[in-house]
Amino acid sequence: MNMNGQTNRWLTYVIIAVVILLLSGVCCCCVGGVVWWVVNNTDNPSSTPFPNWPTLEPGGEITPAPPLETPLVVEPLPEEALETLNAVLQSDIPVSDMHELGIRYLGVPADTSRVASTVNPDYPVGTERQFNAQNLDTEQQFVITAVLAYKTDHVYMWVEKGARVNQDDLEAAAELFENHTYVTNREFFGQEPNPGIDGDPHLNILHATGLGSSIAGYFSSTDQYVRTVRPDSNEMEMFYINLENVDVGDAFYNGVLAHEFQHMIHWYRDRNESTWLNEGCSEMAMALNERSYRRSGEYDVGGSDFAYMLQPDTQLTNWPEEDDTSPHYGAAYLFMEYFLDRFGEEATKALVGHPENGMKSVDLVLQENLGLELTHKELFADWTVANLLDRPDLEDGRYGYSQINPITPDIAEELDFSGSSHRLNGTVSQYGVDYIEINGEQPIAVTFTGETRVKLLDTDAYSGKYLWWSNREDESDSRLTRIVDLTDARTAELSFQTWYYIEDEWDYAYVAVGYTAEGSFPQDLNDARIQWRLLDDPGLECTRSNPNGNNYGCGLTGQSNGWVKRTVDLSPYVGKTIAIRFEYVTDAAVNQPGLALDDIQLTVDGSTAFMDDVETADSAWMAEGFLRHANVLPQEWLLQAVTFGQDGITVTPLLRWNGNTGSWTLPMSRQDDRVVLVISALAPVTTELAPYQITLAAGE
Repeated sequence: MNMNGQTNRWLTYVIIAVVILLLSGVCCCCVGGVVWWVVNNTDNPSSTPFPNWPTLEPGGEITPAPPLETPLVVEPLPEEALETLNAVLQSDIPVSDMHELGIRYLGVPADTSRVASTVNPDYPVGTERQFNAQNLDTEQQFVITAVLAYKTDHVYMWVEKGARVNQDDLEAAAELFENHTYVTNREFFGQEPNPGIDGDPHLNILHATGLGSSIAGYFSSTDQYVRTVRPDSNEMEMFYINLENVDVGDAFYNGVLAHEFQHMIHWYRDRNESTWLNEGCSEMAMALNERSYRRSGEYDVGGSDFAYMLQPDTQLTNWPEEDDTSPHYGAAYLFMEYFLDRFGEEATKALVGHPENGMKSVDLVLQENLGLELTHKELFADWTVANLLDRPDLEDGRYGYSQINPITPDIAEELDFSGSSHRLNGTVSQYGVDYIEINGEQPIAVTFTGETRVKLLDTDAYSGKYLWWSNREDESDSRLTRIVDLTDARTAELSFQTWYYIEDEWDYAYVAVGYTAEGSFPQDLNDARIQWRLLDDPGLECTRSNPNGNNYGCGLTGQSNGWVKRTVDLSPYVGKTIAIRFEYVTDAAVNQPGLALDDIQLTVDGSTAFMDDVETADSAWMAEGFLRHANVLPQEWLLQAVTFGQDGITVTPLLRWNGNTGSWTLPMSRQDDRVVLVISALAPVTTELAPYQITLAAGE
């Protein structure tokens, strides 16, 4: 989707309770994109301390034990798994650009300017103008008239005509943004587009009604494109604030603006950043502004860390479309806070501005900027223990936070071992965490077994092992192109099998044809002579529905619910050499597994011109973002044991992505001994769950 929403808060009493809602097509929790877990009359809602455990001491070693039998089915790892892993890790996904897409498919002239104006309008207070807006409940767009009620050197405060806003509160909020939020965010995260698309250094904050019952505010990147490309653009750098859910000038309002301003900056610096890292930065922006302001309580930093700690089996590296997003905000926020705590401001700024995305950028900053022999997986391992302990006094500080005090994470299972064998079957999300607590008064033999492999997509190839896959990332444009000669053809038909799971009505996949007026086709796919057309054929069963302005023609969106055959008549293009193209375009904030293709066939004059079952590499295809793979990855595991005893706390790595099974003896002997197993699965990109089994037996 193209909007990063911000939630309103629901104050609670006695206990923390929040009703969570995720709207299709926009990141929303409660009333927007960020969950706010707020306890009434509590200065720091996430300040529950961890129990005062003894200091870290050596000893308490976990020794190997004889392996125990397990009924868990563990399939051998096929050789294609490492091949797929390498392809995924090395893939480079093109960034989506509405301007280029408009030229390619909407008939926008190639010389269209990317800026609407180079002259600063410097609007005077009292100016009235119209704005395009959208109700995110109904996905209906509408036009409102707003009045410029106040301005500073860098902020215009627009208010919907007829809406009631306290002028003093509006002015105070504008001055706070001007003098603190604007300065703090720019110093830490970088610069926004300035003077930007409208030639004006001012940011525009539109205070309006009718944006939706579940939205407090949002930033829309569509406003960064000229109307020739995007007709609903307001052609300015702006945020939207929903007056029906937000009180202008309160701490929540100030936090919303800090959050959304970070999104604007990040979009400008790294447009297709992974959503989880982008959202983590926006959550951190609220905290940075609150910590650096001279008076506490001016920025509501929410408390999404509560939501995550109550659901630690949340995939850090994924952003869901319809599930509760609150723990995802919390996971991303805590990871970014941990990174800042451990490596400092300069390293964190380098991570924010790195052109790579997600964990790939984490690896590169650790190794290239900091010169460390440390990977994101090792960092993730330390982070999962830090969330359990929050003890910055242990080791070199890696097991805790110095700026925040998260609550203790939820324990998935608590096992009291009394001598009888016990077996636990579980699943864990990729880059999620299961904390399993084991209590006992005698040595316990523990055996862990996890699956060795995991699918990238929740399907199998239509035929054979291999398929073409669109890849997945936000604000991206993956393409798979092949040049075919139809010079002497009379009829031509393209058919293919496809499986897709695409963010409904926000992201789309297309089939396109490229050709030139001369009938020949250049090898350079960016040649200006090429005319591209999105196909709209009954056999494609695509949709022209376009509620959010993201559909460039007739696209596939939503779910195919299994493999389906699609056909396209290419007869209108016979007599030419053409390019056939599959294209997958995503917007910001949410993406789903994407598009898969198999058994792609071109039939010319009743005979098969080519049939690609994808089982062997075919060099005729030009892949930009698309990957050919066997839909299987190695399932890497992270298993750590945190032992609590009278002699201190010991953290012991058991499995660190070097196998899927092992047996150990937990040396428990005293009544107060307990061990927490920290279990995570570490496969990239996929959102499939990882099954495992734990067996407990009496140890020696």
